[in-house]
Amino acid sequence: MNNGSKSFANMMESPLDIPDAGTFQFEDFQTNIAAMIQQGIESFMKGKCISAEGVPAHMNSVVSEITGSSQKRSSSFNTSFSSDAWIMDSGATNHMCINYDLLVNIIALAKPVSICLPDGHTQEVTCIGDVHLSSDIFLSSCLHINSFKYNLLSVSKLISSTKLAVEFYPSFCAIQNIEQSQVLAVGRMIGGLYILDSNSFNKDVIASFVSPTELSSACCNNANTNFSWHYRLGHPSVTITKHLDLLLNNSSTGGNNVPCDVCHMSKQWRLVFPLSSIQTSFPFQLLHMDVW
Repeated sequence: MNNGSKSFANMMESPLDIPDAGTFQFEDFQTNIAAMIQQGIESFMKGKCISAEGVPAHMNSVVSEITGSSQKRSSSFNTSFSSDAWIMDSGATNHMCINYDLLVNIIALAKPVSICLPDGHTQEVTCIGDVHLSSDIFLSSCLHINSFKYNLLSVSKLISSTKLAVEFYPSFCAIQNIEQSQVLAVGRMIGGLYILDSNSFNKDVIASFVSPTELSSACCNNANTNFSWHYRLGHPSVTITKHLDLLLNNSSTGGNNVPCDVCHMSKQWRLVFPLSSIQTSFPFQLLHMDVW
């Protein structure tokens, strides 16, 4: 019985009956598992915490993940944003503005509307307004969110509510007027994001980014020139195409001065065939085939 008691006591002291080295390894395994679980919980809760400034802390990590940079670089990247800078967001359904001073035609909502922010938080919107980025670019029904950190420009809403087009390139994006094919603004690529700021609407800045080789031919060429309509209407004469100015609201007929190779080849006079000395004695003895 004593041996059994001693055996029972030993089993209580070492339940798995393994050496001390094995017990040490098992404790390390438990520690590693606990650390992994704690790391996973902290990563999950990162999107739920709010910074001391009232700004969603998860946005800093979002910008850091998008730019592929460290937290130190992300901080300096965030401070370079001014309150009038806009991020071109192809995933946003509405424009979001943090600067109340930029809004005009402000309308207070009778009932606050809850929206979901990119960081997963919900925010109540109490008023909306319009923003004039320039004399040619107008953002309607912008949501005012004072607790957010960035102005978001919804690409889909900009295109659907205006006669503008947006083209994205490796180093910049261009906002263009569809009717006039004129570049109105350029957004620089900064840390993986296309940013519109006060310099985006400067003509000199636009000229430094935009060149005929970078923009598509559909945006560079004027689709309403007289020469284009000359092709569309089946190559009419100059007396016909000169009346297109009244329809196209053009002040010049420069397109008519461009020579048309098709007209020269198809409408020019040809010399008559010389008199033939061949004589035939019955029909279809000699056939002339037009192989042109």
